[in-house]
This record gives sequence, structure tokens and C-alpha cells, in this order.
Amino acid sequence: MSKDNLDPIVAQMMDKDAFSQWLGIDVVESGPDACVCRMTVRPDMVNGFGIAHGAITYALADSTLAFAVNAKGRKSVSVTSTIQHLAPVHTGDVLTARAIPRKDGGKIVHVDVEVSNQSGAHVAWLTATDTSVLKPGGINRCRPTIASQTDSGKPPVVPANCRAFPARQWRHAARPQCGRRPARCSTDAPQARMSVPL
Repeated sequence: MSKDNLDPIVAQMMDKDAFSQWLGIDVVESGPDACVCRMTVRPDMVNGFGIAHGAITYALADSTLAFAVNAKGRKSVSVTSTIQHLAPVHTGDVLTARAIPRKDGGKIVHVDVEVSNQSGAHVAWLTATDTSVLKPGGINRCRPTIASQTDSGKPPVVPANCRAFPARQWRHAARPQCGRRPARCSTDAPQARMSVPL
């Protein structure tokens, strides 16, 4: 998938995700609560039995989970996860992982990830719980809406005094849509680009 078509948050994560890059993961679809990733199993990914190491399938599912949950606009990590290996995976197999959101309780999110091969057969199933790691008042107060490019070709910017989006939380430009505490944002404030690592 072209980087231009990726959800901006997922694109930022992939830029720094050396392990997903080593796996050769291709993000086919991305967005809040939705992610489909694909990869091909290489010879250096098999175990002593000549089949793919279980960690390979798990890593694909875990990356897919991370992209789907974080694209919602809040920095989240896994708390627990369990995987069922349903069928052996071999060198040359093309695996596709799809995130299936089950429950979003705000701070805690429950997601399943199904992994299938090129024939459509399910080879693994991951069940996971993720949690937001930001303090109240962080980006979990707002979900950024990525606006289209302006006429000048530059992305839109975020109000400089928007406390719901602290300046060190987003590298990409976004326009906040406040939910529970709209008073925390002032959209008529001077404009400034938000710039910070996840």
C-alpha cells in the first residue's frame, strides 16, 4: 500500500517500526478500528520443524492490532494477548491479518485478529486487550480529523493553545474534534503545527 494512502498515525508508526519492516509487513487497509496487514513467510522465519515459528504469526497479528487501536487517536499498548495456532504455516505462504474490534471501553479496548493464508484458511486467531497509556487530558480527549491538503500543498494545522492535543504528541498535522470536554480546545487561536514523537 502506498504510504500516501495510509492512515497518518499508522504511517508514523511504520516509519519507526523496525520489526514490522523486517517482517515485510504491507499495510493493506488502515484506519480507526480497522487494519489489514499482509506478509510473505521467508526461509529465515521457520523453526526446526520446517514450519513458520509461532512468533512470526503472532508478530503479524500484534502489529495489525497495534495499528488498528492506535489509529483511533490514543497511544495504546497491549496488556494481555492470547494466540491460537490453527494450522501450520510454511515458507512462501502469504498471510493476511485482519483486526476485529470487539469492545471499546475508553481506556481498555478488546480486539480479535484473524490470520489467514493465501487459500483463505485460518491459520491463527489472536485475542487481545489494549490500554491507553496517556494521562487524562492527553490525546485520548480528542480524535484528530485529518483534513485534506490546502491549496498551498501544506497540511492543516492545530490551534496552538489546544490543551487536548499537547504539542509533543503528534507529528502529523490534524484538526481536533473535542468530545467530552470541548472547552479544552479553542479553534480560533493562533495556528501552530503540532510536532512530537509518539
